[in-house]
Amino acid sequence: MMDLRWCLCLLLFSGWAFGQTQISGVVKDPQGAVVPKATVLLFSASGDKVANTSTNREGFFRLTAAKLTEGRLEIRKEAFKPLLLKVPAMEQAKPITAILQISDLAQQIDVNVDGEAGKISFDPAANRDAAVIAEDMLERLPVFDQDYIGAVSRFLDREAPGTWEPPSWWMAWSRKMPG
Repeated sequence: MMDLRWCLCLLLFSGWAFGQTQISGVVKDPQGAVVPKATVLLFSASGDKVANTSTNREGFFRLTAAKLTEGRLEIRKEAFKPLLLKVPAMEQAKPITAILQISDLAQQIDVNVDGEAGKISFDPAANRDAAVIAEDMLERLPVFDQDYIGAVSRFLDREAPGTWEPPSWWMAWSRKMPG
């Protein structure tokens, strides 16, 4: 009696297993590196999704679905173009090596400073990086090789060592001094 049940189970499961389509393969990028966590979708000839999976760390995938007469395999991964492959009618397909092409990069960057998006001002008072240097300052500035920009640029950063912004009372007092 036990042998009869065993044979019956074996017969049922073998019929189920032989009515399956199994597709496996590896997903790579154009340089030959594997692509992990890519989404692999299997569609029937009528466009119905039959099975889906993701590639593992080695880029490998395996799909098992009801026997297909014909189908389509779609592989997707962010930063790559989707790949569409035809699946021939067979129970056990040869392993597939799918090469995903890198997609075109489209990026938009919006710069917003203190709610003033798109406003451009040529007024030096509105420019945070503007510095006013008087002629007498340039005459007293030690300049090597006539490089005024290089000599002055280290004074533009208030956080740099050796730079100092005098307090407003100092500026008012120095203006009153005879020069």
